[in-house]
Amino acid sequence: EIHHRWLSTINARPTNDKLTATKIKRDKRTIQKAKDIWEHVLRNQMDLPDDWITSREVLVGRRARA
Repeated sequence: EIHHRWLSTINARPTNDKLTATKIKRDKRTIQKAKDIWEHVLRNQMDLPDDWITSREVLVGRRARA
């Protein structure tokens, strides 16, 4: 339970930024800004795919459940 809540909390901010950039704003400037903010942090932690900004995967820890 605690581990699940911790992963959810850690994932919340980059996931919200991803959704805002790709689903709400949908403009290249906002998408690039989200990439600029998170990509260097995420690349240092894991093998990040090129399309991470549009991927439905959970960014930290494990993949989203179907």
